[in-house]
Amino acid sequence: MGTIKSFASVLAASASTVAISPAIAQAQSAQASADASDERSGEIVVTAQRREQRLQDVPISISVLKGEDLDRSTQGVEEALSRVPGVSTFTFESGGNTQFTVRGVTAASAFIAGSSPIGYYLDSSPFGLVRSAIAPDANAFDLERVEVLRGPQGTLYGASSANGVVRVLTKDPNLSDIEVKLRAAASHTTDGGENYRGDAAFNLPIVDGKLAVRVVGSIEDWDGWIDRPNHKDANNDETRTLRVKIRAQPDERLTIDALTWISRNKSDARWTGTEQRTHPSLVDEPQSTKYNLYGLTINYEFPGVNLKSSTSYLDYFTKANADYAAQFGIADTLLLTELGSKVFTQELNLTSTSKGPWRWSLGGIYRDGKDNFHQFRRQYINPNGNRFTDSSKSYAIFGEITRLLFDDKIEVTGGLRYFKDNVVTQEISRTSTPNPPFLIRETPSFDKFSPRVVLTWHATDKVMAYASYSEGFRSGFPQGPYLNVPGFPSVGPDNLKNYELGTKGEFLDGHVNFDAAVYYIDWTGIQQQILTQTTSGGVIVNFNATVNGAAASGFGAEFALGFRPARGLNFGVNFSWSGLTLDSDVVSGTSLLFKKGDRLVNSPKYTAGATADYAFSLGNGYEGRLSGSVNYVSQREFRGLINGVSGVAQGDKITTSQVSFSVKSPDRWTITAFADNLNDEKGSPVAFVVPNPVYFSRIRPRTVGLQVGYSF
Repeated sequence: MGTIKSFASVLAASASTVAISPAIAQAQSAQASADASDERSGEIVVTAQRREQRLQDVPISISVLKGEDLDRSTQGVEEALSRVPGVSTFTFESGGNTQFTVRGVTAASAFIAGSSPIGYYLDSSPFGLVRSAIAPDANAFDLERVEVLRGPQGTLYGASSANGVVRVLTKDPNLSDIEVKLRAAASHTTDGGENYRGDAAFNLPIVDGKLAVRVVGSIEDWDGWIDRPNHKDANNDETRTLRVKIRAQPDERLTIDALTWISRNKSDARWTGTEQRTHPSLVDEPQSTKYNLYGLTINYEFPGVNLKSSTSYLDYFTKANADYAAQFGIADTLLLTELGSKVFTQELNLTSTSKGPWRWSLGGIYRDGKDNFHQFRRQYINPNGNRFTDSSKSYAIFGEITRLLFDDKIEVTGGLRYFKDNVVTQEISRTSTPNPPFLIRETPSFDKFSPRVVLTWHATDKVMAYASYSEGFRSGFPQGPYLNVPGFPSVGPDNLKNYELGTKGEFLDGHVNFDAAVYYIDWTGIQQQILTQTTSGGVIVNFNATVNGAAASGFGAEFALGFRPARGLNFGVNFSWSGLTLDSDVVSGTSLLFKKGDRLVNSPKYTAGATADYAFSLGNGYEGRLSGSVNYVSQREFRGLINGVSGVAQGDKITTSQVSFSVKSPDRWTITAFADNLNDEKGSPVAFVVPNPVYFSRIRPRTVGLQVGYSF
């Protein structure tokens, strides 16, 4: 089966968007201008553990991207996330779909090779498909914040959070005041052309103090930079986003939020090519992605207890074309891949709110999802393509309880989640009849208990340390046959155990801030994709299969450090190391695919970054801000079998840099000059074992432009 697997990591982010550890976030928020005092401007509050807490107090390795920093950025959430310690991102040959890696853990492939081990949420709505590991590149404008939780979060967030969760949290409607925010940018890309973007956010109270609506719309047009023989700058990319959030607050205890998030993305061609940014295909290979997400959240404050109901519905569809004639030398073989998904979820949570030595939370969730996959190759083995559906109906019950001891200096937390998943895979006949019969129908079920135990020590109000043990997992799925090949066994759940020691805090009156963790991962039954072969019509055909493979384990470490040597001046550095490697050989047929000690596919060993930000007065109420950053991701490997021969390809080490300078006027105008990928990185983050390396993905070249913003 010829699933598209090429995807790139877009690592460039705006110079003003910084991944923030707890203490660094507080240091940066303390000084918005040169005239600000040295006092804190307020604590960072997060809801990572289903309750409001100071970021400093959460015993999880967590980073926060603040909304005001994202508003100053020039690109999306994906690029900002690539600057979080231990996190790297991949985009699939065009915009619209993203795959995440956290601490070296990622899915085997983007499509139909298992769900993502990294959870992704838009507000309270999970964005996760049944059998594919993709998430949107959410628009970054007018967000409250983005929370990035590293390590297993299976107790509170479930089956698709085996080693982390990304939570994109939108701004709530303001029930009392009218608000308007506008932003526009124009830029030029090296080896490409002009780019344009416009964003607008409007907040309108309908009933003062009771009912309001917030509407956010965005348009992005990015010019291409990869030339084809008959099309210069072929890979143009467009995204349209609309977000509407309505808040009703009939009384002080009851809050109702309704969210609609609509996105449309299309690209004229894939972001693949040579280092000279060329591609030999005469076919543009257009791709598109769209989704509608609807969410309804109801909060009611009982005495001492908060009840929260979260309902969501996701309607997702992506379509991609690939020219196999250029890649494999097979005449007239344009591959069309379509994936549609519809997912309904309902979650209930009870969370204690009263003060005292005990804190607890209890919840349950039901999820009903269905993926439809269709792949069609013209003039090749199966002219009617591969068609199948994957359905999942699951539920989970979970809870956590915390006991505070010794004047709240010590916290002991225990949590447990039980998960049950009933899965159905149906392969549909490749005939073109209106109601084709099912060829295969498999109905396995999977269940799992996931524990979490945490010991937290609040040494002072400014310094804490924690030790934790947690587990995360992914559900399994049937392994239906493709291309008339006998089926592999069903893929069972994999399980990840994490042992972690962490600390975070500040000293020298907040001028130095830190966030650090060391951990050991033990990942068993890993869902991994292998390439194997069959013969159809006398032709040898490579196809993909997913199996539970060897275990992987290893130590890792990460830290973020912030310095505030003077008023308005901030520096930050971060570094992560993942020692996650395979515990034994992995064999496909008679070929050795992985050796013991090899790294997993698309798993970088190191990430590192540095930032600098200086805000200063220009006089007469004007403020200036100069920002810069550099980011590094080490090599990633890809392994596979081509004609029965095992191969390995290494991506490039990727270094990107950004710089920006902005001026903010006293009447709320801001003008920013920026340069993304300032060093014009040309490498390929991820290489593939294919006959033609022109299919390696590339990141956007140096892009220089101006951005104007206004708010009132």
